[in-house]
Amino acid sequence: MKVIPVGMKILVKEAEVEKYFKGTNILIPAPQRKSKSEGVVVGIGEGVSEIKVGDTIKYSDKASKILMEHNGEDHYLINKGDVFAIIKYE
Repeated sequence: MKVIPVGMKILVKEAEVEKYFKGTNILIPAPQRKSKSEGVVVGIGEGVSEIKVGDTIKYSDKASKILMEHNGEDHYLINKGDVFAIIKYE
């Protein structure tokens, strides 16, 4: 199944958050885990040109994310205006 967001929306598979305090076996409770506000683009709407599927992006902590299940995993629809960087690993 392919998802094509409408307009200026982007479908993102959010980066995994830390489940344990660094260097320990102490579990961080789910409500206390902080989002990295980073993820991989899975789909883009027609109005998005600078960002491509497969790019890793960083977006605002205050982004209004719409939860959507895709291929059995949680993804988020976010507005293009909430993206402030494309991350290139070189």
